Amino acid sequence: MAQEMMAYVDGEFVPDSKAKIGIFNAFNMGYGVYEFSRTFKGKLFKYEEHLDRLYASAWAAGLDVGKSREELKALAAELLARNAPMLEKNEDVTVLQRISQSGTPSDFRVMGNFRPSLVMCIFRMGFSTYARFYRKGVHLVVPTTRRNSPHAVDSRIKDMSRMNVMLALRETKAIDPEAFALLFDLEGYVAESTGANFFLVKDGRLVMPKPLNCLGGISRLMVLELAAELGIPVEERDIAPFDVLTADEAFLTSTSVSCLPASRFNFRQIGDGEIPGPVTKRLLNLWGEKVGLDIIGQALSYLEEGAAVRA
Repeated sequence: MAQEMMAYVDGEFVPDSKAKIGIFNAFNMGYGVYEFSRTFKGKLFKYEEHLDRLYASAWAAGLDVGKSREELKALAAELLARNAPMLEKNEDVTVLQRISQSGTPSDFRVMGNFRPSLVMCIFRMGFSTYARFYRKGVHLVVPTTRRNSPHAVDSRIKDMSRMNVMLALRETKAIDPEAFALLFDLEGYVAESTGANFFLVKDGRLVMPKPLNCLGGISRLMVLELAAELGIPVEERDIAPFDVLTADEAFLTSTSVSCLPASRFNFRQIGDGEIPGPVTKRLLNLWGEKVGLDIIGQALSYLEEGAAVRA
């Protein structure tokens, strides 16, 4: 029998095929929080910041993590070590951590007597699904589905209620199978993509949406750190469709992709068509220097036509 990736489920390391939660886990109702953290050269990147957000999300949602930070770090390290034999040489991965609660039907009726539930598992990076966009740029499409109002669930909570995300993705992919959804808020301004933050570049300045309607991404913060080091000014304001259409560059940021350039917005070209644009390229190059690898080259090495790039 082929070796399986291993997961951690409520106190036990098990093969992925055996990783299960009960029917009375709050996860089944979307009541939970989560974090994706990725490795660069096998080391978890900005893991402390991810833990900060995980604990803040859990506290705001009224969830007990059930583990200390040191315990979570030790579990993540052990999970990576247990899965290392199944990974290719120099392969990077993402680590998913989900916090929810388990109980009985009566516990859910009275919202009491819950037990903390922790699930951790490893995901392969999936470079082949997005690597080509470093060269051609992503097509951003605006679906009719809007970003959930922060008056319903605070945008700073990284919660597991993903219905609106799935609806937006289905609608976007029906329009263009390769497109990425760009969600707008209820006022008609850019909020974020599904699982990624949005930036545009105008006249050498980075412009990003106000944080009220988007998650405070760790990669978003990394871009701000890089911009400060490179002397690139940053502006935080409402972004309308006009701003995207007249931008010089645009890109998405997320744990997996770092900075992924965008080339089109609702079938219209963004900027002069150079991908990645000069500012995006500077950010990616410096990011690569910080983590000690060629971010674009690593991703392209997982495409058949880029096999020669692979180490």
